[in-house]
Amino acid sequence: MKSQDLHTKIEQTLQSIDHIERAAANPFLLTRVLEKMKKPVRIILRPKLIWQVAASLLLVLGLNIGIGWYSSNKKTNKVQSSENGYFTNHIYNY
Repeated sequence: MKSQDLHTKIEQTLQSIDHIERAAANPFLLTRVLEKMKKPVRIILRPKLIWQVAASLLLVLGLNIGIGWYSSNKKTNKVQSSENGYFTNHIYNY
């Protein structure tokens, strides 16, 4: 019974789009669009936006420098700790 109801609804939907007509556009729409395209675009930058972008860039730059400094310190610590490890104690001390 449900498949019959579903089939009926599908048929009703398909029949409803048989009567669709093409929408009529405003005859002056193209003229308006072309006129807008001829005008130069003026970008207004507000000082608040400039400060927000500058602060964001400084934050990203600071994080980048901090991560690089932190990772370089970790690598030098690993090298220093490995100098007193298995390799130097067992191979060079025989």
